[in-house]
Amino acid sequence: MTKLNLGGGKSTRLGYTILDFYPHPTVDMVCDLREGIPFPDESVDEVFSHHFIDYLDFTEVQGLMAECYRVLKKGRIVSHTIPDLQSAAEVIAEHGVDGNIWMRLIFWGAMEGPNNTSIYKKSGFDHKLLRKYLEDAGFKDVRIIDNGPRGNIKNFDMTAVGVK
Repeated sequence: MTKLNLGGGKSTRLGYTILDFYPHPTVDMVCDLREGIPFPDESVDEVFSHHFIDYLDFTEVQGLMAECYRVLKKGRIVSHTIPDLQSAAEVIAEHGVDGNIWMRLIFWGAMEGPNNTSIYKKSGFDHKLLRKYLEDAGFKDVRIIDNGPRGNIKNFDMTAVGVK
């Protein structure tokens, strides 16, 4: 089975091929996913990403979704986990930002690239917009899952799952 972890960077996910722009010992294939997914049509069993697509601009996200659809085998799934801006905005409206590191990470990003360079978020999504991007790419049975709290920290993550 071929399972891809897009933008996986330093993470590990057993059984997944990690594709990332930056070299790292955990990365299996260094590539620029804005230029496409370097796999043949309908050759992949699963596509997964965690906190990756929000570092692309909206045009790049549209292209990536089309690429996910292209490489997936029929009947297989794609899943993207990213912050839900609607949930985050509701908490901010009620409680304010208060210097909370999680809010800064959700809205502006603070990932470190090579040589301590900063990588910033270029897009953000709520349920409706994320669903639209998957459906526009051709995915069916799209569902959005709220990931819920992690311990005593509100988790703003949502996961979109779609079927080719």
